[in-house]
Amino acid sequence: MVDEHFTAAYRDARPEDLPWYHAEPDADLVALFDDVLPARGARVLDLGAGPAVHSIELARRGHRVVAIDGVPEARDMALVLAAKHGVSLDYRVGDALGDTPGGPFDLVFDRGFLHTLEPQDRARWRTAVVRALRPGAAVILKCFDSRPPRDYGPAGLTARDVVDALGPPQPGGLGLELLRRTRFAGHDEHKHAAWTVLAVRIAG
Repeated sequence: MVDEHFTAAYRDARPEDLPWYHAEPDADLVALFDDVLPARGARVLDLGAGPAVHSIELARRGHRVVAIDGVPEARDMALVLAAKHGVSLDYRVGDALGDTPGGPFDLVFDRGFLHTLEPQDRARWRTAVVRALRPGAAVILKCFDSRPPRDYGPAGLTARDVVDALGPPQPGGLGLELLRRTRFAGHDEHKHAAWTVLAVRIAG
């Protein structure tokens, strides 16, 4: 079920009205795209895509992107932005965890979705990611750090929360390769501290 906060935020909004929107892709995420993806032609899933800035960047690079979000207005906004960049997206409206598009994907991408979930839903997130990825493929995640505390928005995750969300590095699971403290682009570092994460689907 979609939080009414997000539905209300998108209603009659311009992209720049959204606090989580930044017109340019985050540089740290683009660097990871370059590290894990071929030059073009990869199949990518964007969970909780919102305005889909990074999906648009990946599509612009020649990758086949499927995006999913629970808010129809987010899809409408993203498709307008995609058209302005001359690309098309396969953008679906639904439960990103329950209606996860079928894989296998070469990359699952999550910028700012996991930290909106209740802690008890993080295992469902992991299941959706593992189900979507081919063995050896990567998930790239960016979420709020819980430090410093903020008086708005999601509480964020600790480093231990991130590791627990990924689960044990066992066959068929996710193996952590990078956990770096960063920030969300376009925002003050103190109030928008983040974790940038890379993990790989283990065969088995």
